[in-house]
Amino acid sequence: MSSKITELDPITIQKIAAGEVIERPVSMVKELIENALDAKATHIRIVCQDAGKKRLTITDNGTGISKEDLPLAPKPHSTSKISVLEDLYQTHTFGFRGEALGSICHVAKMTIKSKVADQDAYEVHAYQDQISDPKLCAHPVGTTIDIKDLFFDLPVRAQFLRTNGTELSYITQTVTQLALIHPSVDFQLINNDKEVINTCGVSDLSQLIPLFYGTDISLLPIDTTVGPLTVTGMISDPQTTFSNKSKQTLSINGRLVQSQLIYKAITQSYKDDIPARRFPLTVLNLRLATQRLDVNIHPQKLDIKFLDPSLVFDALHKALRFQLQGTAQPPISNSNLPPYSAPSTPAMMTPSHDHTPSVSSPPAAPKPPESTLTNATLSATPASHLSFSSPATPDDVPARMVAPVAEKIPSMTDIAPLYSPQLTQNSIEYFQLYQTYIGIPSSDGLWLLDQHAVHERILYEKIKTQFGQNKDRQVLLVADIIPLPADLMCLVDEHLETLAALNFVLEPYGPNDIALREVPLTFTDCQLSQLLLDLLKTLKDYPNATQDLTLSQKESLQMKACKAAIKAGQTLYPEEVSQLVKDFLNCPSNYTCPHGRPLYIHMNRSKLERLFNRS
Repeated sequence: MSSKITELDPITIQKIAAGEVIERPVSMVKELIENALDAKATHIRIVCQDAGKKRLTITDNGTGISKEDLPLAPKPHSTSKISVLEDLYQTHTFGFRGEALGSICHVAKMTIKSKVADQDAYEVHAYQDQISDPKLCAHPVGTTIDIKDLFFDLPVRAQFLRTNGTELSYITQTVTQLALIHPSVDFQLINNDKEVINTCGVSDLSQLIPLFYGTDISLLPIDTTVGPLTVTGMISDPQTTFSNKSKQTLSINGRLVQSQLIYKAITQSYKDDIPARRFPLTVLNLRLATQRLDVNIHPQKLDIKFLDPSLVFDALHKALRFQLQGTAQPPISNSNLPPYSAPSTPAMMTPSHDHTPSVSSPPAAPKPPESTLTNATLSATPASHLSFSSPATPDDVPARMVAPVAEKIPSMTDIAPLYSPQLTQNSIEYFQLYQTYIGIPSSDGLWLLDQHAVHERILYEKIKTQFGQNKDRQVLLVADIIPLPADLMCLVDEHLETLAALNFVLEPYGPNDIALREVPLTFTDCQLSQLLLDLLKTLKDYPNATQDLTLSQKESLQMKACKAAIKAGQTLYPEEVSQLVKDFLNCPSNYTCPHGRPLYIHMNRSKLERLFNRS
């Protein structure tokens, strides 16, 4: 009986292996640029025909390849980067397997020209296992790799390539990201004789980002070390967001990566400050000892594995939150708020003859419905000294119902706004519009706040602070028996102390259940089973990253704040409007409500003038 198993021939083996490394033209671009960076190149030129399908030429001014090494370079698994397996975990180079050139010459025709300083220049031609002898040629110090007819003998593979425009977009994005990671290197990208990218002469990251993404972006530099992790680069402030992650560039020790762990840390860091399904711009380079990561787990070296993912997640999250702290503030000042004449009836908007917004007090206004906003009074106290606590009630303002959630809430006045332009129109008062919006005329235009969303954000920050400081537990009258899947059940014994530190007291109750006996006082009226499941899942993925609220905990706090906040359509007294604005400006995060809806819109003065043809 003949054998059903046959040994593949070397050419077939190499073509299969090459297909894992070279998926499309951008794969070649990335591999060859990384080789150029390893060769200490400071100028890299990429020239494409038909987005690299027909031809791709990459030239660098690196150290070059000697005559002796040139015939070895296209051979599979020939490398100057490592010599033994242990070197993989200590390498600082971007290439190390010796697969790039060997893979390319099995799916395309390749010519390599190179010159080392003080030596002659040589060239070799390579296709599959056929490599020519080195021949003298003319070439400056550095290397040029010329690749023609990608997948010409693999028509099935070639038909899976996209249109020239799509393939060029992949190349453009990769070159952009590598240029941002290595701003000191000049990059030039040309396709069909048209220049697409040129960073020559621009070596500052703060100038490179506007070059690629436009000037209308507010950026924050970051350079911090948390434990073994150093994070450098730039991030956008919370008011600059995009519809996808395409403007998030990540690198580890200078290597371009796509790490779900890092993406999640970024998302969690911005979660309270930007709308849902929006993403910030980030250019981040993480520095970590090579012994703490494994770069040899992905054919194209795009993914990596961390020795301690929890530590990396927690350290990055702390670094980003530290940088973002106090930046989620609108560019209006809380240090020079307009004075108030404090009429005793709800504020309503009325036109005046001199076109200046004003507040009038109708002679007979109906008594407004009960409000959940804390009673307020105005004094000469600067806004920077105002706290979230309930101020005293003046005699001429009726007593109001105070939301239970606002009681005994600690002050959060230690975080100052980042932006402080001055409001100079001292005679202007706030006004309430449609019993839903708060209007703030200012020297630079008009601000409209959503009163429900603003109060919801204020209460959410208060409750969140209370949760972090309050260690009180509620003993359940009857233990809550919660079934757990097997993968989470095995974590319970290991994390009993961690859960107790978070005020969850529980114990195993049979092979697949746990008995929850005490819970944090803040969450007594929440879905406890979902909270605990979410917490255990977090402990499973990131065992040490439990200092921040889990998703379910945040959602529970958000629901509490939403229920307690003032509602749209609710009439407010002027004093309440003023206090709401002041608390809003003192709030640590005030771009969006906890659910991601915007808190305000701003119509600047120039836009108003254009609407009235006053440009």
